[in-house]
Amino acid sequence: MNHHNRQLLRQAGFTLVELLIVLALIGVVASLAYPSFQETIRLNRVQSQTTRLLSTLMIARSEAAKTNRPTIICKSPNGSTCSTDASVKWDGGWLVFRDDDGDGVQDAGEPVIRVENAVPETVTVRATEAAFANSLTYAPDGTINGLITQIFKICSGDSIRGARAIAVDATGRPRVNDNPGGSCPE
Repeated sequence: MNHHNRQLLRQAGFTLVELLIVLALIGVVASLAYPSFQETIRLNRVQSQTTRLLSTLMIARSEAAKTNRPTIICKSPNGSTCSTDASVKWDGGWLVFRDDDGDGVQDAGEPVIRVENAVPETVTVRATEAAFANSLTYAPDGTINGLITQIFKICSGDSIRGARAIAVDATGRPRVNDNPGGSCPE
């Protein structure tokens, strides 16, 4: 092997020091990006749960108008019955059913339209009005009962940053507010 070939073989790789410097730089960049990535995940969870609840509200309103029957969305930790227990929160899950007899109670034989399971533990969903703490009823014309605007607040932990709210006014139309203000309910 001549001198030129030996020199090429010696220059073909990286030294251990060079590899350690590159790994250190990768570690520094990753540690800087990690908090931002965590924030993105947190905000995405809030957005995802907001979309779930919004679509459920729109389905409930549509079902009421389509069938000319009251349709109720209620909190439901088990996905089969509504709960009036104050310790059960909306983030435990909810369901939509058609209230064929109009009594405001889920009876045997009344069809369940949609079931949503619990949201991730890091996300909270709360109704802000006591009148709607357990359920929201859409009348056959797609409106909600009462003149109070119902607000659902969706937060990640106790941070208002990135929180969202869904307001349902008396006409029954749900709309998302990206800056709900105030604080996140416990």
